[in-house]
Amino acid sequence: MADTIIPNVVVSMPSQLFTLARSFKAASNGRIYIGKIDTDPTIPENQIQVYIENEDGTHVSVPQPIVINSGGFPVYSGQIAKFVTVQGHSMAVYDAFGVQQFYFPNVLKYDPDQLKRQISFLTPEMYGAAGNGITDDSLPIMKALQVAASGDVKTIFLGRKYKISSSFDIPDGVTIRGGGPETGVYLETAPAEPMHIIFNMACVGSRLENFGVYFNTGGQGSISAVQVYGVFLQANSKDCTINGLTINGKPGDTVMGFSNGIRCTGAGNKILFCDIQYCSMGITHRGEDFLIDNNYCNNHFVDEFLQDWYPTSPFWDGITGEGSVRCTISNNTCECNGQSGIYLGGNGSYSHSNKYLNNTVRHNFNRGIDIGVSGTPSETNDVNGIQASGNFSQDNHTVDLWIYASSDAVIVNNVCKKTSEYETIFGAYSLKENRQALAAAGFNCNILGNRLYTTKNDNLSYSASGTNTIFDDTNFINDGASGYIREVLFAQKFKNYKGVTTPVLRAGSNNVTLISSSAAYTINDNSIIYEIDLHLTANGGNGNLYVGTFTPLNGLLLEKQSVEVTYVSGMNNNFLPGSELFAYFLADDPAQLCIARRYGSDIISDIPACIGTGTRIRLIAKATVNTTTKTNDATGISLFGHSFLSEQGFANGVSESLGLRAFNYARGGANSTETALVFGAYKNSYMPAGGVIPASGAVELSPQEDAVWNGGAWAYVTLAGVQGIINATNVGGNTSKITFTRSSPGEAVSVSSAVPMTVLSWVRQNSWSTKYLTDHPTFKNDIVIIQCMRNNASWGKGISDVTAIVNSLGTGKFVILPEFPYSYETTGTAGATTVTNYNAQLKAAWPNNYCEIGGVDLLQNFKNHHNPGYAQDVTDIGNGITPSSLRYDNLHPSRYRQANALWSGVQVNADFVARFIKSKGWA
Repeated sequence: MADTIIPNVVVSMPSQLFTLARSFKAASNGRIYIGKIDTDPTIPENQIQVYIENEDGTHVSVPQPIVINSGGFPVYSGQIAKFVTVQGHSMAVYDAFGVQQFYFPNVLKYDPDQLKRQISFLTPEMYGAAGNGITDDSLPIMKALQVAASGDVKTIFLGRKYKISSSFDIPDGVTIRGGGPETGVYLETAPAEPMHIIFNMACVGSRLENFGVYFNTGGQGSISAVQVYGVFLQANSKDCTINGLTINGKPGDTVMGFSNGIRCTGAGNKILFCDIQYCSMGITHRGEDFLIDNNYCNNHFVDEFLQDWYPTSPFWDGITGEGSVRCTISNNTCECNGQSGIYLGGNGSYSHSNKYLNNTVRHNFNRGIDIGVSGTPSETNDVNGIQASGNFSQDNHTVDLWIYASSDAVIVNNVCKKTSEYETIFGAYSLKENRQALAAAGFNCNILGNRLYTTKNDNLSYSASGTNTIFDDTNFINDGASGYIREVLFAQKFKNYKGVTTPVLRAGSNNVTLISSSAAYTINDNSIIYEIDLHLTANGGNGNLYVGTFTPLNGLLLEKQSVEVTYVSGMNNNFLPGSELFAYFLADDPAQLCIARRYGSDIISDIPACIGTGTRIRLIAKATVNTTTKTNDATGISLFGHSFLSEQGFANGVSESLGLRAFNYARGGANSTETALVFGAYKNSYMPAGGVIPASGAVELSPQEDAVWNGGAWAYVTLAGVQGIINATNVGGNTSKITFTRSSPGEAVSVSSAVPMTVLSWVRQNSWSTKYLTDHPTFKNDIVIIQCMRNNASWGKGISDVTAIVNSLGTGKFVILPEFPYSYETTGTAGATTVTNYNAQLKAAWPNNYCEIGGVDLLQNFKNHHNPGYAQDVTDIGNGITPSSLRYDNLHPSRYRQANALWSGVQVNADFVARFIKSKGWA
């Protein structure tokens, strides 16, 4: 036909792209109808002619309706085409289901005499993109970003899936929008170097929306140097939004490697409605005021790659946070991941005031929701003020909801569930231990209104092993597994917690038979009330009646008590008129109750003689326990020495590996003589200034001493029968003075000459199992770990101090640890020679107790865990010092795994010491 058509009007939505009415999604497989102005264009007689414009400028008429492809573009015979008319027109757009999305009665408000286009977005095609999956379209996308950065049009539309090889820097205020998961970018060839970022966002107010990000890692990378980041919001990013992305780190038959779907740092960013699969970590965050909502994270370890998990595995957590503040993580689903579904940790950072709301976590190979601190909590390494509410956590490999070493957390209205499907999910990898719904090992945490479901195959329904856990009866617990509470009265604050125990006869029960007994108790914080019922018979005898054991009062100290005898019947004639029963808990063993007879002002020890053939005694016994100090003689691990041992992560690591409690007497900065004094191997004598311990307050002691109590040393002691605390202050060189401060006011005590000072057996560090200042007088019968010479002025004195400690031990179960060199004590230096020589002396003196396995001692094992791929570590090993990757300063093992490290330094040592103890058969 003759080309006399004047193509004045492009057939287009006012927004250019054909979308649905209520969401920015392509109207895929929809239909477009063009008709006369102010008419219904779906009626054939109202329709006008529509043409496609070819590349050579010719026009061909086409029938209606016009088809919309999956990307939102009008097509003819499957190809995107330019459609035009010769006049203004009405337009109706229908979706794939025949529902009208738009109707425009007059696309142009006038009959134009020339074409006027208002471009509202850019496309890669405008700058030469092929979008065919074969040609590399990186440069056209970069060009579109450059134009958007400098021009008025800030939106780039990705209508196809573009093959790429580059990284894209997103400018401020720019939006990249796609037409769904079939559109977006594909990094087909794995990057040659790790840490490749596809979308790099060091920007403000930018957005990525509704497209796919697909990449090939080539099976490469590591957890500390991931191969590919799908999106990286940099530390200076702010108020950016990632919405509706589909991210896949293993498209097609590519190999799973290390990747991070979205890395979010900065402030005020949002990650919404993203589908992230086959990424080592789905989303990681570190920063402030993030909203991470309605995302799906699954790396498919459990459902596709189930096997033994190792740190070298590319399957880690779904959503991971460290150093995050005031973030909301809500309505996300994380399942089948190689580690925890959702994790928030310290790892050398401080996280607080974050909310975890209404998330679903299932079938993950570690924990469901995992909130905890690695290493020792401090101002720079902590997690606190967390709220976890309304979450659903089911059939995760270990604990469904876990709080460890975190403080002031509120855990409320969550559902934590273990079901009969557990073995089906994990098969041969099903655990026999540590299967529980909820575990709280934090500080001052509130556990309220949760619903906990377990089966008889699970270990525990819940465990509370931290400090000051508030756990009340609003929590529902089904009849599956039992619960565990560590030191319910001493360390926790349970509300209306109910239990039962069965009293038995103890000392003084001669000729008495207990027919039946029961004791129900209710605990609120550190107070307990027992309702006790005893049914007895006897045949003469004398003394008082002792009944026990009243758990959980074992080993605790009572602040106050009251026992009321509420009912007595069946006493014989020896129970004279005017007699009354009274009872009390024993001060030295509060788990026992003594029942005696009072007659007037006399206490008569003849209860067995007064009991008849069917005597009934009922009592209500109330007690409040001291939550600061207690007597504890449980066998465990006791640690004596300097900062290597006072590190809580080390003590916890050893004791947890062995299943024994940790009693930590170490102190950072301690020398060997202080250690021996704390151990009780020596007793030094002191005299207060002026010859008097005052009625209250502090007094300086003499003599001042060299290299005994280093500056900063402290200990609880008794001096001349007065309890108090000593503090050492350096006064020059190695000399220190000691100040004694009594614990409570009392009468002044005259001390005219130096008297021996006794260090009390109160632990000096918290651990996962033992509270600071717990009294543990039987520590000499524990497995004792000793490392105490590094802070000595004289290492020779260290050998004699260690000898004194060993000679005063109650058993042969002790471990001598070698000392470590400073980073400047390289091979050939005097310091290196000292360390080597004295470690050799320790080994020679105690060859069976020196920490060595198969000819490798603790120090050499530490060196053996260097990173051979990290140049500094290789240099360090060549210089004879410990690897930098395992230290956080010039001496001390790292509390957490650092950059370039394969391990945490503290954990390397803890694991080796635990293995040594096991090799001895001591645990």
